[in-house]
Amino acid sequence: MESQPQHRLLGFGSNYFHALGGSKDIVLGANKDVPAHEYPEETFDVEQLCCTTTSTVILTKNGKVFQTGMMHGHLKRKPTRIPVPMALPISQIAGGRHFCLAKCGNAVLSWGAGHFGQLGHGPNVSLLEQPEVISHLLPEATGSPVAQIACGSWHGSVLLEDGRIYCWGSNRRNQCGTKSPSTVVYPAPISGCFSKIVCGKGHCIALERDSGRVFTWGSSVGCGHSSRKTAISPPRLVEALQRVVIVDIAAGDSHSLALTGGGRVFSWGLGPEGQLGMGGAFPIIPRPKLVGDLDFVAVVAGQQLSNKNNTSNNASSSASQLDASVSSIPYAPNLQQQKEPVSQILANVPKVVSIHVAGSYSLAISSVGHVYAWGYNDAGVLGLAHPSSLPTVEPASSSSATISQIKSRTPESKTFDSRHNVLLPQRVDALRNLRITAIAGGPSHLLVYGAVRDPNETTVIGRTLHEVQQARRLSQLQTGSSGEDELSVHSAETDAITTATDAMSHLTSQTPPNVPLPLSPEPVKRAVSMSASKLLEQPATPMQSTPAGAKKIRTPASAPAATALTGRRNTKTRSMSMPKIMQKFRDDVSISSRRRRSANRANRESASRDAGNSGGRDDASVSSRRRRGSSRESGKFRRALSAAFGGSAGNKT
Repeated sequence: MESQPQHRLLGFGSNYFHALGGSKDIVLGANKDVPAHEYPEETFDVEQLCCTTTSTVILTKNGKVFQTGMMHGHLKRKPTRIPVPMALPISQIAGGRHFCLAKCGNAVLSWGAGHFGQLGHGPNVSLLEQPEVISHLLPEATGSPVAQIACGSWHGSVLLEDGRIYCWGSNRRNQCGTKSPSTVVYPAPISGCFSKIVCGKGHCIALERDSGRVFTWGSSVGCGHSSRKTAISPPRLVEALQRVVIVDIAAGDSHSLALTGGGRVFSWGLGPEGQLGMGGAFPIIPRPKLVGDLDFVAVVAGQQLSNKNNTSNNASSSASQLDASVSSIPYAPNLQQQKEPVSQILANVPKVVSIHVAGSYSLAISSVGHVYAWGYNDAGVLGLAHPSSLPTVEPASSSSATISQIKSRTPESKTFDSRHNVLLPQRVDALRNLRITAIAGGPSHLLVYGAVRDPNETTVIGRTLHEVQQARRLSQLQTGSSGEDELSVHSAETDAITTATDAMSHLTSQTPPNVPLPLSPEPVKRAVSMSASKLLEQPATPMQSTPAGAKKIRTPASAPAATALTGRRNTKTRSMSMPKIMQKFRDDVSISSRRRRSANRANRESASRDAGNSGGRDDASVSSRRRRGSSRESGKFRRALSAAFGGSAGNKT
């Protein structure tokens, strides 16, 4: 019998354009390997992986580079060796949307598409089929060798050994660290001294050397600031993370992750597909929030605290429930039977050691080599099976999230344009037999590489809070216990997670200025209608004293607003019901609109009829007066809305 290989390379997601190699008809998913015969034997000795939108690049330990898939119209149906113009091994690779970078000795190579200058060879190079050296990044030009390379969608960056960063390519969101020009065709320096650089679709994140502080620039949605600006430049400190030591960072299309030395993960940015791991679909979380489900130590600490506080009568019942919940998870030791002190138990709990982001999903690898995934999973890119039925959860209207809102959390959902979103981190069981050492993904495909575990190996896995909750609920169903699930609100595990969240993200608890979100016309109309309804439905104010013999009239507090909306005096709106007032508001809006259309039509007819006549000046004067009258009507309408809704509705868009 053939012996099992020591390492395996697995793929998940879509194999469109042969991004995973092999036949295009092969649909890769959970527990399905990339066919070994499609890869050269030496590619299994993987050093690093990276992905573009429709291709995968593999770097072997002996410094060779293989690529499969399509990049800017050039298709490779299986991993093909990329020739290098230097007799030196490749030490690093990085992939953008349709281009790649590679570090070879002290030189940086680029190939692929370069319409935005992302190849770094100037404005006249828009395509390179083979790698070429970027002369502006040689040590003779920069004064220091290159230490790290990184790629965004349409821009590239390098970190020099002296801590400086160079960026080039598309600069439409200031992702090159400067406000102009819109395209940086040659590498340009950025001030600062850093130790790591990562690039998202339109933003960059860097770790400051020695201090571990996080700086960001580019598209503001992924930068972690409560800023109304759409672009951040120059690099700005992420204040919410300045009291924690960050050791790793990752950037996706429009969201970001940060990892502390203690294994805690923070996320921020856009989250409609659940890529922030907060248990909900949030349009945007502008400032970093703790992903509490990945704080494995806090979960175990909560279990130990719960066991310690249980009375002797409840201890046996709680122990049996916990034993049942733990035994259902492979490689998990029975915590109840352990005689070790709590400190030793917590020391053996794994923690997150690396984070990865691609497209609209996120990944984390624990210290024992397990992978946790969350976010967009339509193509099965996360290696998680699609449930038979899912609730429909549209992005929430609120831009804030907290792990303490346990009851409102949803593990998985679908929306009108996606059939599977993973909203909470989940361990990828398809990879449980591998100790993952390399991982990379594109928008719809993922490659992982790891060593095969010993079948007799006993590993303590990191259990997420949601996993503990599900195990407890299953145990309650099996034992027939009734009542509300303790883990929903009052469990020690939940309390531990909540405490950790409050302690680690206390700076983010301050309510930031509201970040304006783009709204379509229909939601704006609904918001205006709802706001008007709320104003007009407010309770009446207390009756005031009136002279003897005078009729007492109760005036609603919303009467000024109703007057502003309808253009009528209060004496006529006091006796009107709310539906009539709203109808009057709509009628006035319609009348004003008809007046403007009528005036514009009259102006056009007058100009067409009297063009070239001597009386044209008089008609033009009449048309001008009509336009001014129409403008005054429009101004009255805007001022009325401004008075009704606090000045926001009347602003010009």
